Amino acid sequence: MSSSGDLETLYAGLFQVLDGLWFVELEKQFGFDKALELDKHVWTVFARKEAQRLVGLLKEKGEITGSDGPISILEKILPISIFNKTVQFKIERSGKDELGFTVTECKTLAGMRKIGRPDHQASTVCYDMGFTYYDCLARAIDPSFTVTCTFTPYTDPQGVHGGGLCGWRFTLGSKD
Repeated sequence: MSSSGDLETLYAGLFQVLDGLWFVELEKQFGFDKALELDKHVWTVFARKEAQRLVGLLKEKGEITGSDGPISILEKILPISIFNKTVQFKIERSGKDELGFTVTECKTLAGMRKIGRPDHQASTVCYDMGFTYYDCLARAIDPSFTVTCTFTPYTDPQGVHGGGLCGWRFTLGSKD
């Protein structure tokens, strides 16, 4: 019998395969732009539901308490989200209201390159899907989050951002 970590890794990979198959099939039937539009809609809904359920689970387990602010909650959610189980990343806290997230290895990008997806489409997928997911995940925790893409493999092909493939900045804004 496998360890729970092995099963978690397996199911995260299978989830990614399912997402890729879903996208490619939509693309065959409706074209790239419509497939991307539909995929963004699905990930918008999924990210909110995932954030809500993960927060609930961590509260139930006592890993999130009333003293945890939105940045701390996001910092706990990002490593366990299914979207991030197939990437390697680093999280860097920048003060009490900002969090940096850098992807250093990405199976989705590797898969797009493997099947020969054109760079302009891969760039669009990287940015649009990453932004959609991370923005919706963060805003489900606190609607005052602002999410910024700091770079992608296509805006930083030389890797000047420390070898990361893409970077995201989560900033907690005022609740005015």
